[in-house]
Amino acid sequence: AALAGQHAVLIGPPGTAKSLLARAFAGAIGGTRLFETLLTRFSTPEDLLGPLSLSALQADRYKRVLTGRIADCEVAFLDEVFKSNAGTLNAMLGILNERIVHDDGQAKKIPLVFAIGASNELPKGEEGLDALWDRFAMRIQVGYGKSRDTRRGLLLRTNGAHAGPVMTMAEWVAAMGEAAKTPLSDAVAAAFLTVIDKLATKGIVVSDRRLVRLGALLRAAAYLNGDAAVESDHFLGLAEALWDKPEQRPDVASILAESAAPEYSASLRKHDAVLPLVLDMLGKGTAADEVRAMTELDRAITEIKTIAKTAPEGSRTRERIKPLLVKLADVYGDASKRSAERHKRNPSADIDF
Repeated sequence: AALAGQHAVLIGPPGTAKSLLARAFAGAIGGTRLFETLLTRFSTPEDLLGPLSLSALQADRYKRVLTGRIADCEVAFLDEVFKSNAGTLNAMLGILNERIVHDDGQAKKIPLVFAIGASNELPKGEEGLDALWDRFAMRIQVGYGKSRDTRRGLLLRTNGAHAGPVMTMAEWVAAMGEAAKTPLSDAVAAAFLTVIDKLATKGIVVSDRRLVRLGALLRAAAYLNGDAAVESDHFLGLAEALWDKPEQRPDVASILAESAAPEYSASLRKHDAVLPLVLDMLGKGTAADEVRAMTELDRAITEIKTIAKTAPEGSRTRERIKPLLVKLADVYGDASKRSAERHKRNPSADIDF
């Protein structure tokens, strides 16, 4: 999102480091000025734009002191962004979309490049929130760490200083300019519009404004991959840019996978169908179930290998399929070890008189 010059919003419960991530991002780019504010229903436009200048009022001018506010910074962090009231909301719409503020009767261009919103909840459909939601190109759901290693790392973490800058503001702007030049052909654009049509059948409607933003995100995805042009497999990078409601995410992921890499999509379907079935068999712990599980795994691995061979050699599609095969092979290996250990321990266990 940052490379495409588009805004992102983080959705998740308290304590998932949303504000820490925003501050770390700003700190990673040397010379970047960060503006942050916590929005509430009592917030006013002054919280975003600064107070009115008293000296200007004495001269019958309606001018704000913009220094240090959102109109004076390259990165903005808007916490609880969907809790703002109508007045603040209206001010934000122009700031995020056109990057302008109205001051003393004039529209002024502001240096804002990237805004990160954060919220504990999705917008509830109040007037104006749909327009604000549409201005965030990427909608990223965040949650608490799930793995034991992650939780252990958090427990052992000390509050050390953040890492210093890794690039300059000039380098960021230059990278954005290069990404924007990444070619997007008519054929790839047509394929992506087919994706948009399929999403519409699922009730996911993409506005014209979002289409422009999606084009920028596709170019950024290709640039980050080091590719010379946008290809259909870059569609997979937009999984967090096309949903409006969380329950739509599986449909979005499925349609993107089918359109971007049909071989990967077919392999993933096979993997997802076999793995739960096999794990259930192995969970029963009987020798017969172990044999059936290994048979199913062997068949699935063979089928996925056959599918993978239809993808171009050396393609990213083949690289994406490899982890699916590795997972199934690991489960097969565990089942095989368990079976060997069972027979080593009790060779007569399967003899039934």
